[in-house]
Amino acid sequence: MKITNKKKLPKPLVRSVEREYKYKKDRYSVSSLLNGSTERILKRRHYDEIEKDVSELVWAIFGNSVHKLIEHHTQDSKDLSEYKLEYNIDGVTISGIIDYYSFKDKEIIDYKSSSVWKVVHKDYESWKNQLYIYAYLMNKLGFEVKSVKNIVFLKDHSKGKAKFDKKYPQTPLKVLRFDFNDKVKEDIEKLIKVKIKAIRQAEKTPDKDLPPCSEKERWYTGDKYAVMKKGKKRAVKLYTDKKQAYKRAQEDDSYYVQERPGINKKCEEYCDVKEFCPFYKQMIGDEDLPFWYTVKGLEFFPFSLTPNY
Repeated sequence: MKITNKKKLPKPLVRSVEREYKYKKDRYSVSSLLNGSTERILKRRHYDEIEKDVSELVWAIFGNSVHKLIEHHTQDSKDLSEYKLEYNIDGVTISGIIDYYSFKDKEIIDYKSSSVWKVVHKDYESWKNQLYIYAYLMNKLGFEVKSVKNIVFLKDHSKGKAKFDKKYPQTPLKVLRFDFNDKVKEDIEKLIKVKIKAIRQAEKTPDKDLPPCSEKERWYTGDKYAVMKKGKKRAVKLYTDKKQAYKRAQEDDSYYVQERPGINKKCEEYCDVKEFCPFYKQMIGDEDLPFWYTVKGLEFFPFSLTPNY
């Protein structure tokens, strides 16, 4: 990956995100395993071509600082800090680093920095699955795990909003705890095997034929249908079901439906490999793709999906 410094930031900040990294065959980190199969394989194939500016990595720098601070203050502890995991499953080595493991509580702790809205909307699935895979690997390596925990730093927390809205996070720190039991272990094993199957398929598929990531992996917002009243700027009601919206609009001659197409938020704003991705190229009209991309709502490749639980 090419690191640029267009804002002329101090060299220590640049050096903190610079690193020599080479992907290894049949080896995937836990975080990359949870990405869409197309994003994952394109990042491997084009890693040396990807360009990021230091100014875009501010929160990565913050995260590294937090981890270093916590690691420093747990050096004398008998618990595990920044513990490296490796385990081979179906011919693929899954690797990761856990922030902290408590022998007393049999608990894994992971630190995150996040937008407050991820907490407001309880969008925890990716964090939870990451921790569950860590717990699964720890089990395989002989450690008992009863629970997993995220400690989340809310980087855009508003004290003013907290004061007037009791449903809003009341502090800039959120603690999320999840039990790890036999049912979760069974489900997470299925998830890992689905992801490995997707990896194997993607590895032998040319860039132009790679399937789109699932809607969930693309952070697709979904189409919305706003029932509007003539002369008014605000919607009477917002629907996700098109038929319901048009049925409501028939109730009053002054009503009409404004269709609001969903967006693939990750593709448009956060994906490092979008310039190489056939789905994104088709989305912006730069490329003709195989027929499965044109079938709305069809996930042509079932191996790209993740089980729900």
